[in-house]
Amino acid sequence: MIDLALLIAFAFGVVCIGIILQKHVKDFHSFALGRQKVSWMIITATLSASFLGGGYSMGVATKAITVGVAALIGMFGFSVKELLVGAFIAPKMSKYPQAVSLGDIMKQHYGTAGKVVTGFLGAVVCVGVLGVQVSAMGHIVNVFLGVPYEVGVILGTVILTLYTVMGGLSAIIITDIIQFLLLVIGIPLTLLFGVMAVDAGTMGPLIVDNVSALTQTETLLLSLSLFLTFMLGETLVPPYVQRLLIGETSKETKKGTLASGLLSIPFFTLSWLIGLVALVLLPESDPNLAMPAVIQHVVPVGLKGLVIIGVISAIMSTADSFLHAGAVSFIHDTIKPFRDNFSEKKELLLLKGLICFLGLFSIVAALFATNLIDLCVWSWTIWSPIILPPAVMAIWGATVPRKLAALGAVVGGSVALYWSIALPDATFSGLVVGLVAHCGVYVLHKLVRSVG
Repeated sequence: MIDLALLIAFAFGVVCIGIILQKHVKDFHSFALGRQKVSWMIITATLSASFLGGGYSMGVATKAITVGVAALIGMFGFSVKELLVGAFIAPKMSKYPQAVSLGDIMKQHYGTAGKVVTGFLGAVVCVGVLGVQVSAMGHIVNVFLGVPYEVGVILGTVILTLYTVMGGLSAIIITDIIQFLLLVIGIPLTLLFGVMAVDAGTMGPLIVDNVSALTQTETLLLSLSLFLTFMLGETLVPPYVQRLLIGETSKETKKGTLASGLLSIPFFTLSWLIGLVALVLLPESDPNLAMPAVIQHVVPVGLKGLVIIGVISAIMSTADSFLHAGAVSFIHDTIKPFRDNFSEKKELLLLKGLICFLGLFSIVAALFATNLIDLCVWSWTIWSPIILPPAVMAIWGATVPRKLAALGAVVGGSVALYWSIALPDATFSGLVVGLVAHCGVYVLHKLVRSVG
């Protein structure tokens, strides 16, 4: 009863935040990027909360059971990506003071076509990730509270859609800060109680065995493949680009991004260790629900409610960010370029309408679709091989000729899709191979020019 009361209070609180901030949303820009620029600490909190969702917190615990240490090495790829973005991309974002999205940046370098393609693919990525988070939310509520999966999906999605559509990015940032604090408390608590519950001396040898597996060629190759996939898969996706655009200065943006990358390393490690606790303590449980099972089994009442809210917050913080950013990408980057006299008022109205539609769509998808994870993976597969090389080059001041960028995108995307379909069990993913193919087009072009 205490746990349920805490969960209800949390849900009521985040909706109230959206209601309170609704009066500050004056136009499209304030809805898309918030009312004011923020400090590095807020960037750290909102960025961390955005990527430490159900896929990365519970996912790494699950993979600790199924693939061992390779899961942790893979997640460190994401951490390295954040550090690289913080060091080399974040300082460059001050060049785009009027940008609302990556599409705006791409338009400046590659024209309207670059903006439209980036916006469309950005929306696809966001919908893919959103569907997975909504589904995870239904499963978590079902495990913790015994509420039917369908009810959990509907209630959770309605709540996050409400505060997102009312308060925009400002509401998301404030709820992200709360959710971030809950995560920082909840995950270490879960591991602490889990380690206390297992037999003394069990965890140490298990960790050593996992680390020793890195000497095996198969494990090493899998680790490298996962590392590259997570390092490249979500680079510069819409929600993370939004966080790069809201810092008070480029220095603040850099500090916040670097801090989130550093913080992710211990967070992923703790989540991975929770997976090992589940393997020892609850060997018969479903690996996909490893973290919830440990929480349910070892965390005492009262504290359990706090931890449950932390896990649900992890999912919601990712879902709301991708819901909001996906809608912004589609309306601002894909639809607006084809509409004359597109006022900010109309753009904001359409944006809010699309957020509601995407919320409804994600409910339907979570209730009736069986391949949401596949949708997420496929969205990553087409994003990076098409968008990432020209985007990074442009931000770094080395814009690729438009025809060459288009050719690279076609080659990269085609290779990625073909590889994923023809060789689904290959060591390296289509995402990685397609990205290499795209970059190969640039290298080949330079070689031909130098010879000519």
